Amino acid sequence: MPDYPRGNEVTIHHLLSHTSGIRSYTSKPEFTNQVVAKITTQELINSFKNDPFDFDPGEKWQYNNSGYFLLGYLIEKISGQTYHDYLKERFFDPLGMAHTGARTTPETLEKAAIGYAFQQPESYTDTSKVEPSAVWNMQWAGGAGILYSTVDDLSKWTQALFSGQVLSERSLQAALSPVVTEEDRAAGLEKKHEGYGYGLGISNYRGLKIVEHGGGLAGFASYLAHYPDKDFTVVVLGNTSPSAPESQPATLARRIAGAFLWQDLKPREVPEVDTSIDSSKYSDYLGRYDYLSAVLTVTRGEDQLYAQLTGQQKFEIYPAGGDEFFWKVAEARVKFLRDDKGEVTKAIHFQNGQSLHVKKLAEIKIAEIDADTLRSYAGLYDYGLGGKLTVTEDKGRLFAQMTGQAKHQIFPESKTSFVWKIVNARIVFLKDEDGQVVKAKHTQGGTSFEVKKIE
Repeated sequence: MPDYPRGNEVTIHHLLSHTSGIRSYTSKPEFTNQVVAKITTQELINSFKNDPFDFDPGEKWQYNNSGYFLLGYLIEKISGQTYHDYLKERFFDPLGMAHTGARTTPETLEKAAIGYAFQQPESYTDTSKVEPSAVWNMQWAGGAGILYSTVDDLSKWTQALFSGQVLSERSLQAALSPVVTEEDRAAGLEKKHEGYGYGLGISNYRGLKIVEHGGGLAGFASYLAHYPDKDFTVVVLGNTSPSAPESQPATLARRIAGAFLWQDLKPREVPEVDTSIDSSKYSDYLGRYDYLSAVLTVTRGEDQLYAQLTGQQKFEIYPAGGDEFFWKVAEARVKFLRDDKGEVTKAIHFQNGQSLHVKKLAEIKIAEIDADTLRSYAGLYDYGLGGKLTVTEDKGRLFAQMTGQAKHQIFPESKTSFVWKIVNARIVFLKDEDGQVVKAKHTQGGTSFEVKKIE
């Protein structure tokens, strides 16, 4: 791809290991409103190829669907075949995977499962329900997720992969080697036993090595885990996403593994709570941390520290020593990092063998805005391809709701600029010469674009 900006700096290794720094097209705020529309491979690549890089290639790790979409495109360009035909001829047919391929539209796939979405009840008196989910045009997924399969076929694939029928020994070891970034090296991690290789997550579950990966889009969720020391594989496919908490594929897979491997699993480790820490220091950690598609909000009680990720419950986190804390409800921990002045400015989140470096967001200083000004912003804003943002005023507060998403309050930084607390995003309302609000500027994930007020 000789015309790709900074393409001479990006290697296949960077794309496979999510370290390229290329902007992920699925992180754009308008993405979820476009996935039912038609698009070509080249149009989708053009939609992100000129975006600024999130970081220099090799500097950090950040899950990136653009990288895998580009890999799928490169397979087509180099082989001269479609992605589906190449994989079918090269892998799926020789391995007897008769029910695996690249899905374009539901109509082209016999016996396709129908996708649903679990609706979380708003209160204890409400009942939960499932509703049919939006049907994607799968061209939006490409090499990042256009494949369909069954649990039996994925079991065949895993056995073939780890028995040397798919990759050479050298390539398989490369795929199973957790990538070490420049950010890792700066933190003293020259080699990692857990992390992300090539399309595979490598971690340890209660004393056993596990190679795993999950996936999903509207209406569907999947998870595959292989325990190489026991030659044991669990595959769970679900046709509900978002899923009910008790039926998430990863949760079910761990329960299944526990039922079969219980004699080999060590007791679940719970770090010891460091009771020596002075809880008065908890104020150092308070604030919001940018988890890219979500925000982790850290708050405190009297002598407790709490953390809440967007869309999840608030849970207490417990001191493990120094600036490190852990969850008891999940095998996860967070280490807060200080700058030269001793102030907490970022953190590292550890979970499932992965480490996510996150920055602390600036504190929102809420401005006082009169109700008449707030009402002037109310209306409908066109985000393109059927996506609209509905802005409403209620009792001196402003709310925003994107098509198909929940309604959330947005908070004024100034008379025209508002921010979300649940995600690192901002909207600035713009007026014409007559003082009428005619459009807005939305900024999220390093991208800014204007949207027209249509009502």
